[in-house]
Amino acid sequence: MDNKRTELVDSSGILNLIKRISHEILESSSEIKNLAILGIKSRGDFIAKRVASEINKISSVEFSL
Repeated sequence: MDNKRTELVDSSGILNLIKRISHEILESSSEIKNLAILGIKSRGDFIAKRVASEINKISSVEFSL
């Protein structure tokens, strides 16, 4: 059996995806102060923390991480 690995997105691609997701969340949220970012354990929590961190960078609202 062939064990080839295909890289779908590289590290800079992941960063761009996180930034785009963060911007889309901000664009679609009318009340940012009422926004909650959740991630399911097994990598979802890690992604949620990265999205929250990115939102902290681009908005005036501070999310707890």
